[in-house]
Amino acid sequence: HTAILLNSGKVLVTSDDSRSEVYDPITGKWNSLASMGPIPRYDSVGTPLSSGKVLLSGGMQLSKYSTSSEVYDPTTNEWNPVGNLTTGRRFHSSILLNSGQVLVSGGVGDADYLSSCEIYNPLTGKWNSTSDMTESRSSHTTTLLSSGKILATAGYGGAGFLDSSEIYEPSTGTWTRSEQLAIARSYHTATLLNSGKILITGGEN
Repeated sequence: HTAILLNSGKVLVTSDDSRSEVYDPITGKWNSLASMGPIPRYDSVGTPLSSGKVLLSGGMQLSKYSTSSEVYDPTTNEWNPVGNLTTGRRFHSSILLNSGQVLVSGGVGDADYLSSCEIYNPLTGKWNSTSDMTESRSSHTTTLLSSGKILATAGYGGAGFLDSSEIYEPSTGTWTRSEQLAIARSYHTATLLNSGKILITGGEN
């Protein structure tokens, strides 16, 4: 499932079907929401937007890689469909850019491990392709740096567990190689520290 902290302090949780619910830490109670859509899916990725809404993208739907995207509005407690991804994918990463747009990268799709990336514009509700990563990767992390650039680290690709990293420059829409990690891994976490450094922990290799 996916858990997203909302601006209100509540937590949105989406399950591996069409159900979702919100946890209120003040009351300690859960409240069920209206269905996300008629077709259950799993392995989707949630991203908080600048507006306080939440974007849910991709995953698996009826044994197919999903292009579906929905936006949750906390003020109405409703899900609304938005534009489809250009490429169906799961195990991808999704990150909010300083521009308010969302970068989705990599994952697994019909073409196996993906290097393709796309940008969601919340003003239009549409997706547009951007430059591919330098390497296909899934189950990786993307982290917004203090510079506004995005660091993608490790993951899993055609050659197995990855120790590579790369940086996305939003102003040019391009990726460049960065330094190698000491240990190849996927399903890890990446945390931006107050110093501006990134802490990578755990995962699988």
